[in-house]
Amino acid sequence: EDRRGIVGPFQTEQQYVLLGHPNGERLLTLKGRLEERRAELLGADGAQAAVIEPGPAGPSDTNYKVICTRQELFTDLMLPLLLGVDRLRSRRGSKPGSIM
Repeated sequence: EDRRGIVGPFQTEQQYVLLGHPNGERLLTLKGRLEERRAELLGADGAQAAVIEPGPAGPSDTNYKVICTRQELFTDLMLPLLLGVDRLRSRRGSKPGSIM
């Protein structure tokens, strides 16, 4: 149960990691309830670097709002990571081999 009453379908926390090349060092970690567009972005040291929430404009399932909490975040990598994860998740319901 949450603040709004009984929770709908079971929501699991997901995690995606952006690794550097060629050493494979962990650069960014995105984890949270992405079905709800709620997550946190962790820096290489594991400390919170940003908070992701549903966006303020339009339907909440089409926008992200990113609130940076640290300046030393890889800001140039944050957007490609978020868009890449969104793309992977959108293809999850497609048929294997289908072109999107």
